[in-house]
Parts: sequence; C-alpha cells; structure tokens
Amino acid sequence: MSTRLVIIGSGGHGKDLLSIVEACNKEYQDHQEFEFLGFLDDYERGPHILGGVEKLPELRAEYVIGVNSSSVRAEIDRRCVGVLAATLIHPTAVVGTNIVGDEGVVLAANVVLTTNIIIGRHAHLNVGASVNQGSVIGNYVTLSPGVRVCGDCVISNGAELGAGSTVINLKTVGEFARVGAGACVVNDIPPISIVKGVPAR
Repeated sequence: MSTRLVIIGSGGHGKDLLSIVEACNKEYQDHQEFEFLGFLDDYERGPHILGGVEKLPELRAEYVIGVNSSSVRAEIDRRCVGVLAATLIHPTAVVGTNIVGDEGVVLAANVVLTTNIIIGRHAHLNVGASVNQGSVIGNYVTLSPGVRVCGDCVISNGAELGAGSTVINLKTVGEFARVGAGACVVNDIPPISIVKGVPAR
C-alpha cells in the first residue's frame, strides 16, 4: 500500500523533494511507494497547495519538509508534533551498512553513505553529498550539493554546509553553524559561527 504524503513548502526545495518522490515511484514497477497529495504552504496558494501547515493533521498523511533552511525546518517540525514524518531516499543513493536515520531524513540523488553513520531528524543531504564512516549528522542539518564529510565527524544540530565544502576527519561543526561553499573545515567550528575559505575561518 502506498504511503500518503504531503510536502511542506512549495518552493524550489519542495519541488526537489517531489522529484525524489517521483523517482521512488518509478523504481517500483508493481506499485507506487508514495501517494503524493500536494503541498502545504503558509504563504503560497495554487492548484497543488492544499493549505497551510495547520491542515496537516486532518490529511491522515505523512510529511516531509521541503525547506532548505535548517532553522526553518526545526520550527516547522515543532508544529507537526504527533504526525509521522516520512523518509525520502532517492533510488540512486548509496546507503552502506549500520546506517541509523531518524524521521524526515532526505537523501537526494547520488548521495553516498559508507558505514556506521547516525543521521538526525529532518536532516537533508542534497545531490551528491557524501558522509564517511563513524560520522554523526544532527537534527535539521543541511548538506548542500557535493558536500564531503570525512570519517568520524560530528555535524551538530542545525548546521548548514555550503555546496562543495569539505569537513576533514575527526572535526566537529557546532550547532547552527554555517560553512560557506567550497570551504575546507580543518578545525572544530563553534556553534552559531559563519566560516568560509580554505582553511575555513
């Protein structure tokens, strides 16, 4: 039986998540994995938008949050208590052994996870991101396209890593820190910091 699903957020990231839903449905010839009902959005209206987030409980559906901002995902999640969040895994994602993921995780196309990795609630790993052995990805983390997280790293709750950035082995990125595109993290990053460059400062 298909999972009834809504996507919260109808912008570009929400549409990216819909493309993952469509790819998952194409993967299974005999049934659809998801029955997509539409988007929920507090600010936009349109033919595929069912209403605001407050409408979620009456839809009897699971949800994913199609918003790229870690802090906004955390805020929306607090409004969805008691409703099950779906997990989206693109068919081209490579998922290794001993991977533990919480509700609402999104793995986009060509994501690679090796082994012994923990991924927190509503963490989004975008196209081509990779995470190596023993790493912990916290709640609401955003890994932008092409991010490389090396072994035994901790990416703390709400951190956002820009496109093509790298975190070398054994490093920690603090809660709600932001790492700029193309940066290379070679030292621990304190919480609520903004760093960029090679090395990231």
